[in-house]
Amino acid sequence: MTIALRTEQSADHAETEHVTREALWNYFVPVCNEHYLLHIMCGDFSFIPELDTVAVHGSRIVGKHR
Repeated sequence: MTIALRTEQSADHAETEHVTREALWNYFVPVCNEHYLLHIMCGDFSFIPELDTVAVHGSRIVGKHR
């Protein structure tokens, strides 16, 4: 399996939220707030998109690093 790292693009936000929700749903508690936190952070004035990295396998996002 080959995984490539690249800078996140604005078109990736919805997919990274989905990946986060699927990975953490019911993991610590019976809900997941982390994907909502990503949504809020990406819209904040202090958000620096150049510092966001996503892991890509094929054409799918499989991970995110903030």
